Amino acid sequence: MRRYLLQSVIVLSAAVLWSSCDKKNSTTTPPTDNTYKLSGNATGAQERPDPVVTDATATLSGSYNSESKVLNYTITWTGLSANASAAHFHGPADANTAAGVEIAIPNITAATSGTVSGTATLTADQETQLLTGKMYYNIHDSNHPGGEVRSQVTATHN
Repeated sequence: MRRYLLQSVIVLSAAVLWSSCDKKNSTTTPPTDNTYKLSGNATGAQERPDPVVTDATATLSGSYNSESKVLNYTITWTGLSANASAAHFHGPADANTAAGVEIAIPNITAATSGTVSGTATLTADQETQLLTGKMYYNIHDSNHPGGEVRSQVTATHN
């Protein structure tokens, strides 16, 4: 009888412990967020290899999803010395280095001020550049064919 009572106490204790466990948290994996917020404030002083003296500025806002590899962007610029003729994302480069075009920004408005929005699907190399701060954007015009304003693209994990 004593043995039966001891076994019953052990089983009952195990049942109480089991029921008090938070089963949801023990089997659920934490959610992952694959979205990054993009930003960048462009000026002529950031152009490389030759900084530009200009009152022009541009602002990038957007997002990047590392699962779908899709970059969404909006760039607004003002005060260019001539109508915008092109805009690009460049890389790999730090803030003191120029680099080749990685992604063309189509449909740029030929104006000294304007806005352009779009999407691009990144390659693995482009994603690495973006997420490690080695991608920049700039806006070109006829007075500054190498670019009048530039900014590194900052990607911040949400």
